[in-house]
Amino acid sequence: MNPELSFFIAVDFDGTICKDAFPDIGEPHWNIIYMLRGMYEDRKRICIHTCRVNSHWGETIRKNQAEEMISWLKEHEVPYDYIWNYPQYDKGKPMANYYLDNKSIFVGPEEEWSISEEGEVKVNG
Repeated sequence: MNPELSFFIAVDFDGTICKDAFPDIGEPHWNIIYMLRGMYEDRKRICIHTCRVNSHWGETIRKNQAEEMISWLKEHEVPYDYIWNYPQYDKGKPMANYYLDNKSIFVGPEEEWSISEEGEVKVNG
């Protein structure tokens, strides 16, 4: 990680910054947007990390998804420094201090976890 960056956060778009309505874009999650605005004002670096721009969509769909998302981010005044994997193809996971994602599960090294057939997550530890 660049030593000049003291704090870097990767933030998922669908389900985190906005309600998950993929392939459409859902309503804004204002609490997250306000938090990102404050972080940006405090000179924190923000990376949008989303599957909308993955190469498996094909270039036309990928470009359309990216343009719609960028327009939505501007309309709702969501600050960010860059979008991971767009327009260039980045490899792997973005390097960050923290990852904010509605589908994440924090599991410490001593914890055991499982997912039921119904999709419920259980963490023991």
